[in-house]
Amino acid sequence: MERNIKSYQQFINENRNKKWLDDVTDNRGHINKIMTADTVRIKTLEFIYKSGKNGRSYTDIVRFIVEELNGKTYHHTVNRGNYSGLLTGVPSSYRRTTQNDHAPMATGILYKYCEKIKNKWVLVNDKLINHFISRELGSFIPKDDLDIIGDLL
Repeated sequence: MERNIKSYQQFINENRNKKWLDDVTDNRGHINKIMTADTVRIKTLEFIYKSGKNGRSYTDIVRFIVEELNGKTYHHTVNRGNYSGLLTGVPSSYRRTTQNDHAPMATGILYKYCEKIKNKWVLVNDKLINHFISRELGSFIPKDDLDIIGDLL
């Protein structure tokens, strides 16, 4: 097995070069930090963002992660429940303990930053939406102008 880290110094400084999106408030009012590097989390949120107000179904999101990010073939019986910890924060083996427990205390990205509208997940977090807009416009507009546009939104 080949290692990607060439030296101890690279190992120590591995996370220092990563960019973070600070002070992202989730739907419950908690403040989070999200790494903006190409991670499964940010790519999945961007996939949901690109759907706009139409949103994405849960199955489409899992299919995207399996096929586009992992390069595997999606099959509904094999991949059912995959990435439920990331997406909903509730593992697929989760069982409710009481009948009154309608919405679990989920910590997944769908419950934190999205809203379910007509059985589709729509990104509603303003800070993340502004981040993705600036990514799209970044090559066309200078950074100072993007900051001004972000403040207006």
